Amino acid sequence: TLDNNNIPICADSTNQTYQCQSSSIEGVRRLYPKHQLIYNSSQVTYSSVNSQLTINFRYSDCSRPTLFTSWPTSSTTVNRASAASDAASGTYDLVFNSQTYSSIPVDISATDLANRLQSSSDFGYLNVTRTGDCSGYSYTIEWITNGGQKSPISITNTASILPAGTTVTPSIVQSGGVLFKPLSGDMTRTYQTNPQVEVFVGGYPSECIGTGTCDFQWLSSQTPTVSAVSQNSMTLTITGTGFSTTTNA
Repeated sequence: TLDNNNIPICADSTNQTYQCQSSSIEGVRRLYPKHQLIYNSSQVTYSSVNSQLTINFRYSDCSRPTLFTSWPTSSTTVNRASAASDAASGTYDLVFNSQTYSSIPVDISATDLANRLQSSSDFGYLNVTRTGDCSGYSYTIEWITNGGQKSPISITNTASILPAGTTVTPSIVQSGGVLFKPLSGDMTRTYQTNPQVEVFVGGYPSECIGTGTCDFQWLSSQTPTVSAVSQNSMTLTITGTGFSTTTNA
């Protein structure tokens, strides 16, 4: 059988697996000349009550093997308890942000799916993983760039998918978001109906003492006006209205 990297593996009497040597590979080829088993799918159990062997295994291409042949045939009966599920086939359309990605095979590799979706700026750079086997795969799409919460993915045009009754269903594993670290100054603003005087310390807005607001309103009645400026020797005279009566030397 093959491991997850499609390398032939063997097992010893304690069920410890190891990479097969060349002679072992030939043995694997003789035992399974046309197909390879899904890793860790082969199981053999024996019942001493009726001298029955139960053998379970799955081919990596979801094919259905012929029945075992016993020898001599007169002393042994071979029955198939259950058959493997058919391999999923066909295509579907994926819709995201009102854009349709057409004719995606149900058995597409994770790399090919990532390349297909990354061709659009709507997705950005993705990390796509695939689990399952030929009877049905599950894909996880993770946004590496273009962060934030995304609109849901929808699936359409699944009529060509076989076997009949096979479904393709999208779901949200975790919603995205945006992390602010440190929190920007604008995020600490409070709602006010009047204009505010702002003082920033180290990029962060300060808080006004007292009422907690820094109201500022311009009133013409409280705004001084300058009508003339004159200088006589070392004396500068500013003429106008609305000046304070307080004099500071």
